[in-house]
Amino acid sequence: MRPVLPINYDILFEPDFKTFKFSGKEKIQLEINKPTNELVLNAAEIEVKDCSLVSKGKTLKAKTNLDEKKEELTIKLPEKVSGKSELLIEY
Repeated sequence: MRPVLPINYDILFEPDFKTFKFSGKEKIQLEINKPTNELVLNAAEIEVKDCSLVSKGKTLKAKTNLDEKKEELTIKLPEKVSGKSELLIEY
């Protein structure tokens, strides 16, 4: 069984065709099967403005780090979480 399983993605994506940039918001429903305080997502060419995780009624502010070479976004939480959760990302 995978430690973190994405269940559903809700994505709002707004391109700006004049500047060839985009902004967006993403809500990912997760099933976290093993307690963790770190999530890693595939990501490229984004600047995260805000990131948080809602777990068991509690909202945790997350810190992010984008590794452009690996095209991975690492999300660090202030405490370990498990179970059904929602990851909220604004970029």
